[in-house]
Amino acid sequence: MFAAVRPANARDIAPLRELARTTFIDTYAEGCDAARIEAYIAEAYSHQALGAALDDADITVLLIERAGELAGFLQLHADDARTATFDADTLEIARLYLDRRAQGAGLGARLIEAAAEHARTLNKRRLGLGVWRQNDRAIRFYQRQGFEITGTHRFDFAGEIHHDYTMHRTLSHHLEIPA
Repeated sequence: MFAAVRPANARDIAPLRELARTTFIDTYAEGCDAARIEAYIAEAYSHQALGAALDDADITVLLIERAGELAGFLQLHADDARTATFDADTLEIARLYLDRRAQGAGLGARLIEAAAEHARTLNKRRLGLGVWRQNDRAIRFYQRQGFEITGTHRFDFAGEIHHDYTMHRTLSHHLEIPA
């Protein structure tokens, strides 16, 4: 089934908030305190926070839709929006979440390639991301997409400090033509 990737806009804030909430709970409910999850969602995915992200020139939010429904999103951080963990040659994948029903259909890989395309337009040499150490499924997914674990970084999860893995993927800036 065809899936389209497009930039998010202000009209997308309400459905994006709902998808962010659902996917965040699906991802972390088993291993994290419910009150911390709710506190994080209230801050990170508030109407104001999402609006500010859409207005920030160093943040790009891409949506992926399948059959006209929002199936996932990707938030990229460049330059001043990037966390201290990543250098100037790295475009950060700050968030990548898919609706549970959309997982396993190649949509995550499609978003990673959209991130790589965006990184190339910014002349970045790498993609970087942080991933929760206990999220084995996500780690395996990123490894299949060419990422390698390169270190750790601190992630403040509603007042609880986690030491997540950092992962990087080096980008090719030329067209690969098979022999």
